Amino acid sequence: MSVPPNIPPHRPGYGPPGGSGVSSRKPGRGLRIAAAWTGAIGVIFTVGGVVALVVAFFSISGLTPGGLIDDDGGPGPDAVGYTEVPGSFEADLAADQDYRFYLVYEAGRGAESRISRYQLEVTGPDGEMVRDRMPEISTQATRHGWSVNSARDITPQESGTHTVELREDVLDASQNVAVVLAPVGDSQGFGSLFTGVFAIIGGIGALIFGVVLLAVALALWLTQRFSRPAAPRV
Repeated sequence: MSVPPNIPPHRPGYGPPGGSGVSSRKPGRGLRIAAAWTGAIGVIFTVGGVVALVVAFFSISGLTPGGLIDDDGGPGPDAVGYTEVPGSFEADLAADQDYRFYLVYEAGRGAESRISRYQLEVTGPDGEMVRDRMPEISTQATRHGWSVNSARDITPQESGTHTVELREDVLDASQNVAVVLAPVGDSQGFGSLFTGVFAIIGGIGALIFGVVLLAVALALWLTQRFSRPAAPRV
């Protein structure tokens, strides 16, 4: 059977012969795909930003151990020594292990947070003085309603019982102050500080980018949802 000369032959994808010539693709499909992919990427960045901020929180809060003091401001499970000022105590310390002194006082009272190297004395088991130094990272935190400030670091050269003495003029403060001694862990160095800082920067950036992508995805979906398909060509 031959095709009438005035009727063009049928071409797939262009509708039936004599039809409107409209493509068989559904209108708005491209917008739906774009919205789905944009939204998925936005969710990934948003969740990643939240995770990074959680990591930053634990990295920075870990610079001051949570077990230094108890609810009453006394020594906690992480403490190896404690005394009110003035006072003294003995502690069994390990050689080549870093230890840190912390000042403890009631939060909001504004006590002076310095220990002079001439007012703190640490004597080793051999009777020699152990040199103290400024902490690698100075920290201040609040635990159970008490301010906990890093003050001085020491590194004993010999293992054994060490005597720590804090004289009466150790602080310029008008309130009761205590001193806690605890070992310095791996989470209290520059590595944790840098991790926390970069996690904050990256987390905020990822969170903002993810929210923007989600807003774009919503706009694309609304455009597809409420747009009318074009009228067919006659």
